[in-house]
Amino acid sequence: MNGSVSANNGAVSWDVTAAVSGTESGVTVNVNLRESGSLTVTSTKVSGNALLDLSGSASNGGQTVNFGVSVAALVDLTYRSSPSSCITSGDLEVKRVWTQVPQGASGSEFTNAAVKLTWTGCNTFVVAHSQ
Repeated sequence: MNGSVSANNGAVSWDVTAAVSGTESGVTVNVNLRESGSLTVTSTKVSGNALLDLSGSASNGGQTVNFGVSVAALVDLTYRSSPSSCITSGDLEVKRVWTQVPQGASGSEFTNAAVKLTWTGCNTFVVAHSQ
């Protein structure tokens, strides 16, 4: 594991990597992970992004399966604290993109997906598919 995390005046940023590998009962697994992003919080706003990249392989009996997936979250929200707390405007978008679908894998869990929530008023938002 390697990386950094820093926080200063309402802002936090991170960039952390990890690698895990091992063999058990003839199965060899290698996994690489990277998490990065930044987030800023003020008295009325939260904004930033986060990214997770996960990739790796598993081998057994001369066969290998490789995979890779990325997940991103984009945040740009305005909120109020009083008279009651709520999000008043902005967007939250989350995306999953397969960078390497395992050979032979099928099903909805292996398709790219994204959703975007857009606030237009206190506790009023629209949910939509995004690109």
